[in-house]
Amino acid sequence: MGHFNKESVIKKVSHIGLLFISIMILSRRVQPSLDLDSYL
Repeated sequence: MGHFNKESVIKKVSHIGLLFISIMILSRRVQPSLDLDSYL
């Protein structure tokens, strides 16, 4: 049972990561200056 729980958690985390990356790419395309400020 624990194995299945770990897999579901990993899937959720990967989905959140993909969403975060897509949002970062969109923000970079919209306003690159804002993205650079957040990095620094």
